Amino acid sequence: MITADTSGPGPGTDKAIALLAMFAQMERIYMLERAADARAAKEARGLPTGRPAKLNATTRAGAAQRIKDGAIPEQVAAELGVSRSTLYRKHRESTSHEG
Repeated sequence: MITADTSGPGPGTDKAIALLAMFAQMERIYMLERAADARAAKEARGLPTGRPAKLNATTRAGAAQRIKDGAIPEQVAAELGVSRSTLYRKHRESTSHEG
């Protein structure tokens, strides 16, 4: 019988900690593999992967027009439920793809 007394320092404690760390590392590797497999399966079926966008193209265009017309960007972002940096990042991404 192998004892794994973790009540104090010693070889039993070291063994128990090493085993728990090994199992945690194995589970992390398996989790990453499952996530990669799920992503690959979605891509193979032509489905989107990753987090859904908070702003679609129509909403981005409307927000950009409102800011161009003089609206305060912080207020536009608050009304859309996004941060100001998200609003600017999405605007920058959409204008950089135009040409």
